[in-house]
Amino acid sequence: MSKMMNKLNNFFASSRRILNISQKPTTKEFGFMAKIIAIGIVVIGVIGYFVKLIASFF
Repeated sequence: MSKMMNKLNNFFASSRRILNISQKPTTKEFGFMAKIIAIGIVVIGVIGYFVKLIASFF
């Protein structure tokens, strides 16, 4: 049981360190990430559409 508590304490300490180091993205960074994500969603949708279109012929 002590071993498990030790692992949990290490995990929470590591998580706390990461949260302290991380920072919120700026508006410019957020906009850039949103554009990249939107482009990725569109690309995946187009690929899916063409796969379904091709599969409907066979």
